[in-house]
Amino acid sequence: KHCELVTVICLEEGVHSLPLNVKILSLGKENSKFQIPNSKFTARFKYIVNFYRYVWGERKNYDAVFVHMNTEYMVLAGWLWRLMKKKLALWHVHFEVNWRLWVAEKFAHVIFTTTPDGCRVKSKKVHAIGHGIDVTRFSKQTVVSLWETQERSDLEERSPAAAGRSGKRSDLAQSFPQGLNLFSGKSEQLLPQVFQEPIRFLYAGKITPIKNVHVLVDAARILKQSWSKKFVVDIVGPPTTPDYEKKLRGYIVAKNLSDIVTMHGRKPYNEMPDFYRRATAVVNMCPTGGMDKTVLEGLASRTLAVVANTAFRELFGEYADELIYPYQNAEALAEKVKMLFAKSDTELVRMRELLHERMKAHSSLETRIPVMVNILTTVEV
Repeated sequence: KHCELVTVICLEEGVHSLPLNVKILSLGKENSKFQIPNSKFTARFKYIVNFYRYVWGERKNYDAVFVHMNTEYMVLAGWLWRLMKKKLALWHVHFEVNWRLWVAEKFAHVIFTTTPDGCRVKSKKVHAIGHGIDVTRFSKQTVVSLWETQERSDLEERSPAAAGRSGKRSDLAQSFPQGLNLFSGKSEQLLPQVFQEPIRFLYAGKITPIKNVHVLVDAARILKQSWSKKFVVDIVGPPTTPDYEKKLRGYIVAKNLSDIVTMHGRKPYNEMPDFYRRATAVVNMCPTGGMDKTVLEGLASRTLAVVANTAFRELFGEYADELIYPYQNAEALAEKVKMLFAKSDTELVRMRELLHERMKAHSSLETRIPVMVNILTTVEV
């Protein structure tokens, strides 16, 4: 939509339906699966050969390069792209800074990330622009709101971001809905205002220690013992650390949590909107760093969110203290949940809708792609 031609180099090509001006070039992982014997060294050597073949063979068909979350590609070909006078952009969202990122930073003309904490290499090349979430894919079907005019006025008066408390705002904050901008002149349609039990909490992401899934499971144990409301927990994601997953499942059984905690395993991406639509709140236990896109997908789906990552503070605005809990503290997470759902349905709807609107302004795919294209266009090679 924003480019004449997009050529995509991927490790493995799956099923897709893309516009005619998008060309897919696979490094061949899907073919390597059926070759026996096939050592990792042989497979990787083939990938690298194919990679350089595409980089050179397609050189007349592209003006700029966008590397998404794979600093290895920038390490391998950054020097060559520089020699060919290509504009180079890297998308990187991770709290870790390693040697590959340092090398990639030297080759890249610009580095895109979600928040200032999303890419922790110190460089003037870093641009924090928010995520790119397909809001249409995740938006829930809505019904006519029961709100009264006065209730909207109350919300509009409260909408200035909590970031304003310090008198400082980042560039991202300037795009957030403020005051009367929160609602357009159109008749807004909202979801039903009653939050029915069981309250459904969703964690979406990899099952690995750094994601702290055990904190959510332990919080569920605490809530089961001390909370009168009915609730369930859905954990959706691939077990990248098998031993960790085994311990989680064992803990769930040992603490008699099988009736409320379900581990669904890996699910295709096209099934995730249904999980978000059924959820009342997304819970994310990751440390402070880049904003996890699963939380933003939840907000796009009009769920609430409870997180440990303080990078969400500006996005959450006035509700930040109510939605951010101390990292790796299951007791604090459980208490935060109790306090959140002690609110009236009207207040929860207000919170949900404000977060949804702010997420759209901050991280909508529709608004972020033009930002990246414009920045990359102005880069001097």
